[in-house]
Amino acid sequence: MVVCAFANAVLHAGGCKAVMEPGKNGLASGGVFISFGALGVGLGDYLGSNGISIFPWAVAAVIVIAVLINLPVFDHISYAENYVSSGTAYDAKENVLLILCLTAVFVRSYGGFLLPAGFKGLLGPASGETSYVFRSGMLPSVLGFIGKFAGGFMVILLSKLVKQRKDLRAVNYMYGSISLLVSAVLLLAAGQNPVLCAAGIVLFHSVMPVTLYEIYCMFPNNPGFSLGLTTLLLFAGYLPTVVFRPEGLQRTVILAVLMTVGVLCLGFAAAGYIKDAGKE
Repeated sequence: MVVCAFANAVLHAGGCKAVMEPGKNGLASGGVFISFGALGVGLGDYLGSNGISIFPWAVAAVIVIAVLINLPVFDHISYAENYVSSGTAYDAKENVLLILCLTAVFVRSYGGFLLPAGFKGLLGPASGETSYVFRSGMLPSVLGFIGKFAGGFMVILLSKLVKQRKDLRAVNYMYGSISLLVSAVLLLAAGQNPVLCAAGIVLFHSVMPVTLYEIYCMFPNNPGFSLGLTTLLLFAGYLPTVVFRPEGLQRTVILAVLMTVGVLCLGFAAAGYIKDAGKE
C-alpha cells in the first residue's frame, strides 16, 4: 500500500505537469489523464476484494510507470509561457473562485459515495457469478472514466460553438454548473431506470476536469500542486463516509443538498467570472 501510494503521488505530480503545462487544451488533457484513474480504482477494488495476489507485479508496474511519467520533471526544459485561457488578473477575487471550486470538489466527492446504484440494471440478469461480480464492480468505474474523459472535450467543443463568448474559462464554469444540475435531476428522478442513472453518473463525473482546469489556471506554474489540491479535497470528501453512511430517504436528501451546493458554487463562480470579464 505504501509503495502504491508513493507511486500514485509522483505519477500525479509528473503526469499533471506533462499534460497540463505545455498544451493549450489543458482541460481536455487533464480529463484524459485523470480518467484512467477511475478504471484503476475499480480494478484495484475488484482484485483486492477477490483475493487475487498480484503484489510483485503491482510493485514493479507502479515503479516503472512512476519513473517514466516523471521524466519531464527531471529535465530542465522551461516552456516560454504557460497557457491560461484568460489574461484577466483577479487578485482577491481569484481567491473566491478558488474557494468555490474547492467546495464544489468536496461536496462532489462526498456525493459520489451516495450515488444510486440503479445503473446496474444495464448488466441484465446475473450470468456466471464471477463474470457478473466483475462487471458490476467495474461498471461505475467505466461510467466515471467516460465522464472524466469527455468532460474536458465538451467544454472545448462548446467554447467553439458559442459565438459571443470564446473565453474557455467562462464556458468552463457554465458547463460545470449546468451539467451538475442536469446530473442531479437525472439521478434523483431516475429511480430504477438504469439509463437515466448511468447518464446522470457520466455527467456527474464530467465536472472533474472542469474544477481541475480552473484550479490549474490559478496556479499555472504549479500544475502538480493544482492537482494535489483537488486530490486532498477528494480525500476530505471521503472522510465523512467513515463515520456516517446514510441510507434510504436520508441518503437521497443529503445527496440532493450536496448537489445543490455544488451547483451553486459553480454557478456563482460562473456569474462572478463572466461579470468581471465583461468589465475588461
